[in-house]
Amino acid sequence: MLDNIDRAINGMYLVEHTLLRRRPTMLRWQREGWHMAHAGTWYYAYTGAGDTVTIEDACHELNMYDEART
Repeated sequence: MLDNIDRAINGMYLVEHTLLRRRPTMLRWQREGWHMAHAGTWYYAYTGAGDTVTIEDACHELNMYDEART
């Protein structure tokens, strides 16, 4: 668990610096107008650019699906 937390936090620091900005694949992130970045097994939804980046949501790849999925 702690290893997963460390990877998630370390990946956040790469957003808008070394990770590519992507169009969100989850509809709820698209509706919010957030950008998406991917690092390892973590996906980050974020706003802002340049010096200020706000992580709005983070999701492990195993949980990357919209709520409507059954």
